Amino acid sequence: MLYLGSRYATYFIQFITSLLIAAKLGPDNFAVWGVVLLILNYFRIVNFGVSNALNIFAIQNKDDTATVKEVTASSITILFCVSLLIVGVGAFQYAIGFDYIEKYALGNLFYLACIAAILTHFNTLFMNIYRIKNRLFEIALYQSVIPFIVFIVTLFAPLNNLLYLLTLSYVIGNLVALFVFISNGKIPFGAWPNLSWVKRILDKGLFLFIYNVCFYLVLLSIRTFISIEYSVTEFGFFSFSFALANAILLFLQALTFIVFPKVIDKFNTTDKEYVSTLISNIRDSYVSFSFGLVFLAIIFFPVLIYFLPQYSDALMSLQLIALTIIMYTQSFGYNTYLMAQNKERRIALMSFMTLFLNIAIASTLIYVFKVNYSYVIFATLVSYFFYAFSAMHYAKKELEIKHSFKNNCIDIFPLRLCIPYVLAILIVVSKVTYALPLPLVIFLIMNKRNLAGVYNRLKSLFVKPDIINLD
Repeated sequence: MLYLGSRYATYFIQFITSLLIAAKLGPDNFAVWGVVLLILNYFRIVNFGVSNALNIFAIQNKDDTATVKEVTASSITILFCVSLLIVGVGAFQYAIGFDYIEKYALGNLFYLACIAAILTHFNTLFMNIYRIKNRLFEIALYQSVIPFIVFIVTLFAPLNNLLYLLTLSYVIGNLVALFVFISNGKIPFGAWPNLSWVKRILDKGLFLFIYNVCFYLVLLSIRTFISIEYSVTEFGFFSFSFALANAILLFLQALTFIVFPKVIDKFNTTDKEYVSTLISNIRDSYVSFSFGLVFLAIIFFPVLIYFLPQYSDALMSLQLIALTIIMYTQSFGYNTYLMAQNKERRIALMSFMTLFLNIAIASTLIYVFKVNYSYVIFATLVSYFFYAFSAMHYAKKELEIKHSFKNNCIDIFPLRLCIPYVLAILIVVSKVTYALPLPLVIFLIMNKRNLAGVYNRLKSLFVKPDIINLD
């Protein structure tokens, strides 16, 4: 609960910071900041799945200290090689240059982003180790230090240096976190890299890497399309919308982040009836809570825009992105089970197909129908639904649960969620602002039983917080 409190306090600071940055920079300069964050995100996902592979292997071998040390040393070695690749990209930009970087005149911001990305790779690896050990204080510090520094910089930095200092904040925050992770002595050093483990990490990590890259590229590709094909101002509007709507996803991920190792451990069993019941319970709570949160958020977005009138054209984009992001939660439970059962090849293929579908639909919307930038996000909405449906299909197949296309559609998107969701999209697209509370009201009426379950499970977490521990 202390960890969750720190996360939500941090997200609140991030939310306020985003509003302040947007107000100080304006749409055009906010577009430049959006590109910096876009580059950081691209670098962040190019890690060959090392952190994810370590997460799985360390959990599966949690009682074998020597093995965990070898896995850690081998993972660090691979990340050093990844860092050299990022250095190479920076050298290419210095010697030749990318037209895309020149369009937004990033200059030295690009090189600071490269440094921050390298540090982020190592911190992500160490954070996974601390998560397995349930050391939430260090994790909370890492996840909070950068937003806190960015907030201070936003308040006091002069406008002419704001972009530079914001990017530098990511470097400084990562250095602080790296020092804390190493100095607190919980990283299992003491072994040499093992070529056998390097191969196993890369073998497993490759498909987890494909999964992560393709999955994260779904949203990144939409942002890239808009940054290239639409004006700088329109990309500024979209970046603003994404920054605020993404706060909802961060809010939801705070709890799933700390319970993920426990869920992986629970799913690592041959008792399929037990797993099926567990997935059902998890989804009943998590998905219902997520949809309710979004229906509540879209009511308050117009209030935020009222205080930032220069972003009034971004309201529809903001609401549609929020409604799109929530579709991702539909896969929760099923994709985690597939990962726990070492089905990384399957989830890699699913994420690749999702990315392909996303790019195909987005290209059609942009180049054939020439839609307003706000509507391009529908490509991601459809793609996320496809991914969730695929995850359910293959998980049920693995669990030997009888299923059909019709039943899967009902299970993945029951009427109690589908009706208020479709209504919300229609209201947002029609710009009937006074009707925005209606989806929330219908949702509350149709989900009384599920919301009671959410309350009971949260209550049990308060009463017995050690249920998330692996020891």
